[in-house]
This record gives sequence, C-alpha cells and structure tokens, in this order.
Amino acid sequence: MIANAAAIAIVNFWIYRALFVYGRNFPELVAERPVTISRAITDPEVSDLFSFWITVAAILLPFGVAVVAGIQARASVTGFGRAVAWSMVGFQLGSSVGMVLLSHYRFPDHDEVHMVGSYVFFISQTLMMISCGVSSGHILRHSPSLPERLRRANRLRILGVIGIVCLALLYLGLFVGKEHVSGGLYVVVYRIYTLTEPSLISSFLGVFAVYFIDLSYHLGQAEQR
Repeated sequence: MIANAAAIAIVNFWIYRALFVYGRNFPELVAERPVTISRAITDPEVSDLFSFWITVAAILLPFGVAVVAGIQARASVTGFGRAVAWSMVGFQLGSSVGMVLLSHYRFPDHDEVHMVGSYVFFISQTLMMISCGVSSGHILRHSPSLPERLRRANRLRILGVIGIVCLALLYLGLFVGKEHVSGGLYVVVYRIYTLTEPSLISSFLGVFAVYFIDLSYHLGQAEQR
C-alpha cells in the first residue's frame, strides 16, 4: 500500500512540477505554444530529478500492481479471470519500461527513443487499465458473495476505465489530428492536446488508487483473524 501511494504521488508531483517549472522559466515560449510534458522535461532544472523519481516510480509500480493483481486473481473463480488479473502485471512492466525510456532519453538529442518510450508507456498503461476493468467486470459477474464494499470498488474501477478509454481515444485523435490542421484550429487542437496528456496520466493513477479500498478491506480482515 505504501509503495502504491508513493508511486502515485511521485508521478503526479513530477509531471505537474515539470510543467510548472518550464512555464515559470520560459513564459515567452509557453505564451507562443502550450508545452507538453516531453518538452517540459528538457528544462535542466527538472530533467535529472524527473528521470530519477520517475524511475523510482517505475520500479515501485509493478510490485504494487502485483499485489492488487493477486487480490483480483483470488477473487476470480475462472482461469480466464485469473489470467486477466495477472496480465495487469505484464502490461505494467511494459509501462514501466516506457517510463524509464521517456524520462532518460529526452528531446532534442534522443527524439526517437523518447517517442518509443512514450508510445510504450501510453499503450501499455491503457492496456493495463483495460485489463483492470475486464477483471473487475468478471469478478462482479462470477462472485455473487463478494462483500458490498468490494463490489462498489469494482464498479468504480469499471466506470473509471471507461472514462480512461474515452480519454485515451481523444488523446490519440488529438495526437494524430494536430498534424493535419493549421491556423486557429491548430492552436485549439494543440491546446486541448497538451491538457489531455497530464489528465490521462493522472486518470491512470486515479483508477489505480481505487485499489486502496480493496487493500484496506483485506488488511482489516487480516487484523481480525
């Protein structure tokens, strides 16, 4: 639970810290064009610290996901349900690799590796969230005796994952679409794109944080034994 909380806090803090510092140090550039996280972490004031702390989070997250995947797997009554639950760990490992790549290989010297890391992160993290939602739906269908507190947590995760899929599709559309528009429309599309990027990352972490309900429930049950 501590590892999960630390990873969530680290990632959220550093993405918004990077955006804030870049905006403070280069207000004229931000006024001309909204900044992405990829651009913000080129600022020497945050680049090395960002890389270090994102790497720490990348190491912590697979362990945290393994714990909650184990909870989901135990609640699943079929092999399919257990496989989906454990697939979350594999996708999170991919996401963590992407986090390390994109934080250590930055613009302007390592554009290609940075973009590969970004693709790996967003695709893997979205797939991890989809596995989370499928696992939660499977548990709700096949575990009628599940405590109401855990049923609510699973429902909340499903709703969160639906929101994430919609936001990820929007982000993908904006990422592709910004290359095919110009003028005033480009300004609007790019502005929404830069706002969607940190929102999507925070949404990943927000849905993952719902597992604190499950963790606290199981810790309470363990203390009563």
